[in-house]
Amino acid sequence: MSSPWSRHSLVPAIAYTVIAVAIGILARATGSDDVDSGVVLGIVVGVGISVMHTLGDAVFDPNKPEPWTWFAITAGYHAIGQLIVAVVVSTWR
Repeated sequence: MSSPWSRHSLVPAIAYTVIAVAIGILARATGSDDVDSGVVLGIVVGVGISVMHTLGDAVFDPNKPEPWTWFAITAGYHAIGQLIVAVVVSTWR
C-alpha cells in the first residue's frame, strides 16, 4: 500500500505551490490588489502561458488520439485554475 504522499500526489502539490508563488510574485510586481486586476493577471498568465504551452503539446505530440479534445480540457483546466489563483493572491490581505 502506498503512502498518501507518494510521488503521484507530492509532485503536483509541489508544482502547483511553485506556480501559486510565481503568480503571487507577479501580482505584487504588477500591483494587482483587487478582483479586477487579479482577473486580468489570471487571464494573461492562464491564456498567455498555459494555454499556449498546451496548444504546442496538442499540435506536436503524435501520441494523442484526440488532440483537440485533450487541448480543450487541459487548457481550460489550467487557465481556470490559474485565474482562480491570481484572484486569490491578488486580493489576499
